[in-house]
Amino acid sequence: MGITLRELLDLAGGVNGTLKAFSPGGASSGFLPADQIDLPMDFKSLREAGSMLGSAGVVVLNDDTDMVDAALTQAVFFEDESCGQCSPCRIGTQIVRQALERYRGGDAQALTYIREVAWGMREASICGLGQAAALPLTSAMKYFPQEFGDADE
Repeated sequence: MGITLRELLDLAGGVNGTLKAFSPGGASSGFLPADQIDLPMDFKSLREAGSMLGSAGVVVLNDDTDMVDAALTQAVFFEDESCGQCSPCRIGTQIVRQALERYRGGDAQALTYIREVAWGMREASICGLGQAAALPLTSAMKYFPQEFGDADE
């Protein structure tokens, strides 16, 4: 606990290409940009960075990665994994996936209200899956706004 991504990548043989982003704790931890490579991977440091350790399944993305596609892949996963018991998660995961698909299809307004949907999911879902399901999208929008038409500005 507390190892940095830089140290972990050195132990694993590096990254193929140039590091762009990473998820320190799997899908539920969202994305952090490459400039966070020296962040200690512990509960406190990741929480302060707006992420979490989650399953500790580190996902590394190189500079060939399209962050809209990465967020969409995670959105499909969370929609599939939702048990459907609570409305914020059941409906929210559908809205997130549909919004990303519409945005990918050229609808520049598709993400207009996504932060409000994400807030509702985080605050009202009854389990961790629903609370974290929008984090891949909101973190990608925060750290890579140029890939979302500067959606965070």
